[in-house]
Amino acid sequence: MHALGVPLRRELNAAGFPVRQPHGYVLRALHARPLSLTALAELLGITKQAAGQVVDEMDELGLVERRPDPSDRARPVW
Repeated sequence: MHALGVPLRRELNAAGFPVRQPHGYVLRALHARPLSLTALAELLGITKQAAGQVVDEMDELGLVERRPDPSDRARPVW
C-alpha cells in the first residue's frame, strides 16, 4: 500500500495535483506538525538533498508551504 491510498491519489490528480508516491510519505510525516528539512529527511530515512527535491516539487504544486523557523532563520519548516 502506498502512503497515500490509490483512490485519494486519483482524486488529487483529477483535481490538478499530480501527486506521486513520495509526496504521500512527506504528507504523512508533516500531518502532526511542521518539520525542518533536516528532521523530515531523518524521519523518512533519506538524504537532505532528496527530501529537498521532493519538498521543492510539492511546494511548486501547492501541496506544502515553506515558512521560516522562528528559532532558526536559516532552516525552513513546512
